[in-house]
Amino acid sequence: MATMAAPGHARIESDGFVIESNTGTDDDLRADLGLKKLGDKPIDDKLAPADKKKVAAPAAAAVEDEDAEPSYPTRAPQPKKDRRNPDTRRQSLQAEIDAEVERKWVAKAEADAEEGRLKAAREERARLAQPPAAPRTPPADAARPPAPKTPKYDGLDPSDPEPKIEEFANDPSGDPYTAWLLARQRHATRAEWRIQQHNAQESTRRDTDERVYTDRMSALRQKHEAHAKTEPDWYEKRVDPRVAEYLTWSTPDAPGVPLGDLVMDAPNTTELLIYFSDNKQELARISALHPFQQALEFGKLQGTLLAKAAPPPRTPPASRAKPLVPHVDGLGSAPADNRSDDELSEDEHEAKYSKMRRQHR
Repeated sequence: MATMAAPGHARIESDGFVIESNTGTDDDLRADLGLKKLGDKPIDDKLAPADKKKVAAPAAAAVEDEDAEPSYPTRAPQPKKDRRNPDTRRQSLQAEIDAEVERKWVAKAEADAEEGRLKAAREERARLAQPPAAPRTPPADAARPPAPKTPKYDGLDPSDPEPKIEEFANDPSGDPYTAWLLARQRHATRAEWRIQQHNAQESTRRDTDERVYTDRMSALRQKHEAHAKTEPDWYEKRVDPRVAEYLTWSTPDAPGVPLGDLVMDAPNTTELLIYFSDNKQELARISALHPFQQALEFGKLQGTLLAKAAPPPRTPPASRAKPLVPHVDGLGSAPADNRSDDELSEDEHEAKYSKMRRQHR
């Protein structure tokens, strides 16, 4: 909309913008901006006359209709679908089915993700609720496993069966029942004697086994402590728990595996445990052999490891002394006497063997 401006003060409005100037008139300001009429857009001077007319025509129409209501671009109306058409209805139903299936898949994916997070949270909670694992201890310091229960010896002997009353039906005493009772008493006495003998032998064997086991464990502990001086955490870091569990040695309560007893009694037990932990295939190969063959293969392996661990032989320092002057004797050696004993006289025989005895002293 055009507005009146005071002389010397120009003011115009164009496309919603207000432009003012302190010099000139409104027409001068329009000319400076390239506006020919009120509401026109600037016309590029480079355009051809015909193009300038095309650009100026809408501006003129806008000036004429500046009091009219502004028009806004509207979306073209979409044609309505006929719901009675079978194809349209089928497409609509299929779209609803696809949307429902997609909604269910999204819900299932969200539920699976939530279930995974819940499971991880439960596992983490269970892990935190568990007490910290006890540190692994070397076999020399590990607790001794409990002794298995063994059946108690009852003193029975297959070669000495319990007497039966039928065996005394024709007893010469004429009292088969009394004879049977006396036979049972004698049988019970023999069984009690066998029980006492068995217990005494077991006690002796038990004492011997305990003494041997104590000595073996003491030697094993010394070897572990010696190795721990150079490598304190050797058992936790370098020994596989499965290898240590397999290489069990004999105790007074239960026998161990042959290879475990060999490792325990070896002078380099710690090196063998580390070697078998690093070479499990070699452990499996030796364990599959006969116990005698295991001992042979173990001897070879033990010798190899001991040779590697042994320090290099020390060479004696070279002597800087001058070589000794050889002893020169002025007397020549007597010719060898190659005659047999039968050709010698008694004096020559005695002199010959006296000389030999002096040389061997």
